[in-house]
Amino acid sequence: MPDIELIYEDHQLVLVNKPPGLAVHNGEINLIEIMSRELGERLNPVHRLDQDTSGLIALGKGKQATAELQKALSSTDASKTYLTVVRGTPSAQTGDWTAPLS
Repeated sequence: MPDIELIYEDHQLVLVNKPPGLAVHNGEINLIEIMSRELGERLNPVHRLDQDTSGLIALGKGKQATAELQKALSSTDASKTYLTVVRGTPSAQTGDWTAPLS
């Protein structure tokens, strides 16, 4: 069973640190099934992370809470930050990446 760190929980939201290699909702073993079983209630992903990506993921408790959280994340007031490890030396020390990742 993958080690999943519970970061925060309240009446609408569960925030966990998803390890790499674990699918959020597809596959025989997945984050939604593990956390729903552990907490004793059905959870829904508020956003997504690819299977090979680790990081914080928000899970809503119930359809209404999930919809409200998704709406809040799509607001212009919300922002997401991604940190990556790269091989080699980028030409610039800072900047914005505007090309698709491959």
